[in-house]
Order: sequence, then C-alpha cells, then structure tokens
Amino acid sequence: MKQRIITGVVAAALFLPIVFYGGLPFVLLTYFLASVGLFELLKMKKLSIFSVHGLLALLFLWVILYPEQY
Repeated sequence: MKQRIITGVVAAALFLPIVFYGGLPFVLLTYFLASVGLFELLKMKKLSIFSVHGLLALLFLWVILYPEQY
C-alpha cells in the first residue's frame, strides 16, 4: 500500500504539470501512455508489438488519437 501511494505521488508530480500546460506536451504524453497501455494489452494476449497485429493496432491507435487541430 505504501508503494502505491509513493508511486501515485511521483506520477502526479510528473504528469500534472504537463496536463495543466496542455498543448503538444499533453498530446505526446497521451500518445505515450496509450502506447504503453496497448503494449501491456498485447503482452497479455502474448503478441509481439512488432507483429503484424501489433503494428496495425499501434497505427490505428495513433490515428484515433490524432487531434483534429493538427
């Protein structure tokens, strides 16, 4: 429990300034966190990120996340 609290405080200290700043840093943070989540999902399914399914999933994820303002 103590480890989770420490991790949460450190993550908040790193991510909250980026969220408040917004703009491109926030978009890059979103892409990074979504890609890490996809990697974890592929790992649970025992697929490689460098397989055809993994690369297509990553490509579609980035296309879906692409902001309209850019």
